[in-house]
This record gives sequence, structure tokens and C-alpha cells, in this order.
Amino acid sequence: MDFEDIRSYRDNEVKDVINRLVSDANFLKFVGYVMGPDKVQSIVANKDKINTIHDFQYSIVREFLESLESKIASECTLIGVENISKEKSSLFLTNHRDIILDSALLNHGLFRNNIDTTEIAIGNNLLIYPWIADLVRLNKSFIVRRDISAKELLLASQKLSAYILDTLQNRKQSIWMAQREGRAKDSNDRTQPSVLKMLIMSGEGSVLDRILALNITPVAICYEYDTCDYLKAKEFQQKRDDANYKKQPGDDLANMKIGLLSPKGRIIFNAAKPVSAEDLKPLEGLNRNEQLVKVAELIDHKIFASYRFFPINYVAYDCRFGGNTFADKYTEEEKQKTLAYFDAQIAKIELENKDEAFLRSKILEMYSNPLVNYLSIK
Repeated sequence: MDFEDIRSYRDNEVKDVINRLVSDANFLKFVGYVMGPDKVQSIVANKDKINTIHDFQYSIVREFLESLESKIASECTLIGVENISKEKSSLFLTNHRDIILDSALLNHGLFRNNIDTTEIAIGNNLLIYPWIADLVRLNKSFIVRRDISAKELLLASQKLSAYILDTLQNRKQSIWMAQREGRAKDSNDRTQPSVLKMLIMSGEGSVLDRILALNITPVAICYEYDTCDYLKAKEFQQKRDDANYKKQPGDDLANMKIGLLSPKGRIIFNAAKPVSAEDLKPLEGLNRNEQLVKVAELIDHKIFASYRFFPINYVAYDCRFGGNTFADKYTEEEKQKTLAYFDAQIAKIELENKDEAFLRSKILEMYSNPLVNYLSIK
């Protein structure tokens, strides 16, 4: 199958792509904004030394992420490394909080543990400018088409499924994908069976054989602060008040910028054990659709069990449900700090008919839903 329009770039394309990027004023402006003017000069001066994807990731992306982590995170940890195979490629399925950082920081954690970085699934709705498309494809991203008709969807899904299987099994590259299309803005993380349905369009054998061949490794992503929380809350009210509301073209760019550059506090990635034959055995007697639903629930269970929590999650839970269930998990000082943070985030929201009570309820949901889901499996 022809993957030319969706695949990541290859080593033999690196030179041409680097030359395009360093000739693009917007790309250089972006680098200067997030890494400083000295890095712009360094990239331009050393562009001829970048000959492979690995060179690009090691000399530019790694340095960028190290610099970024020091600015936005008090701690960034990948745990559960023992559950990640160094010999076999993995399909990392994760919950989705931040447009850019989820996959970027996971890859940085893999890099630090001497594990090869993943290819990254990215929606074409985010490729607002040609230089962004070049940049992400150079950084091992492949394209998931979002702007297609119902007629085109089946063929696009078949191509995507074939590309993923080819990448995992023939090119021996791991892949990162979110468990659903788009971020779960209320943090109520659920794997969409439709994602699994797409994944098993390729391959051989039964539904369960095909699931097993993907080596699905669920990962829980936990940010202490989701700095796009107020934008997500704002969107909830906009959709509540206007049934025809649709995001504007610049909204994703604003989310990317704020998510990328704002402090997140502590960040924890926790890799669960891969979906195994033992996990799938109880599903053998079910029909196809039932199996996909149960596999989705299994992945959810593994992610829920892998969550790690911070005082903000416990405070949000107690505020949302009106009690002191987790009062032993935070101090009064931490509670007041959290409440002040919620107030500050809500104050950033600009809406003509601003409903503060509703907005606060949505932010409380965002920070408490992971805990609600964790408790549901206990």
C-alpha cells in the first residue's frame, strides 16, 4: 500500500527537509521563541551535520526537551520501564492531555532509558503550516487524516491500519497513539473501540490474534497541572450555550502554545504491562464487537490502575463531592493553594455570559475524574 501521504520522513530525506526548515522564517522564529536566538544560529550553522532522523532527534529534539522540562516541570518521570520491551516494538496507547507534550515527553523518557523513540500519530488538523508538517514528520510522526468524508473514511482507516502494522512488524518501530480521537477534555479517559477497530483492519487471524500482534502497552499520563484546563472549561460552556459551536482555526495553535510553554508541576508517565494472551483468554467466546468493547475496557483498567495522584486531584474530589474523603492526602496549605489556582484559571476565561459555577464544576471534574476512575476498579 502507498503510504507517501501519511508516513514519517526517512533518513534519505533529512537533508532536503532541514534545508527547507532553516529557510523558513516562521520555523526559525518558533525555535528562537522556545529555545532562544543562540539555538537558531546553532541550527543554521550545524545543519550539514544532521544526516539522519537520529541525528535530528539527538542534536535538536533531545536538547529542546531537556531545556523545556527544566522550565515547565519540577519533576518528569517515566516509571514502569520494566514493562517496556527493548527487543519488540510496542504500540503505546495512552490517555491524552496535551497536544504536543504527551508523545514528546514519553519519547524523552524512553530516550533516557536507552529505548528507541516511537513514531507518533498526529492529526492533520494540527498541521496548520507547511513547516509544522515538515517538523513533525522529521520527528517520526505520521499523519492521521481528520478532514475526510464518510466515503473516504474506510479507505483512510485501512491505510492507517496497514501503516501501523508495517511500522511495528516490518520496520520494528514502536508507535504512540492516544486511546481516543482528541483529548478527553474532562479527563474521563476511555479507549474508543473504534480506534481498536481501525487497528485490527490489517493483520491475520482472529480479532484477539490481531490485538495481541500489536503488543499494546497502555501508559497513564499524569500532569500535576493541566495548564489548558481553563481553555477546555471555556469550550465546555461554548458548546453548552451554542449547539453549533465549532473551534476556530487558531484554537488548536493556542492550546499547543499554552500547553507547551506553561508550568505543569510534576509529570509522571507510568507504563502498564502489555495486553497479553492471558488477558485476552476470557474474551474468546464473545462476538467481534463484544471483544473490542472488552479490550477497550481492559486497556482502560490498566491505565486507571497506573494513575498517580497529586494533592490537586484529592482537593478537587473533595470539593466536587462535598466531603473530606481524602483530607489526609493534603495539608490545609495545599488545599488553599489549589483553590487559589482554580480561581486564577477561571479568571482567565473571557466569555460574554460567563457562568463561573459551571466553569468551576468542569475544572473540578478534570482534576477529580482520574481519581473517580481509579476508585471504580478498586
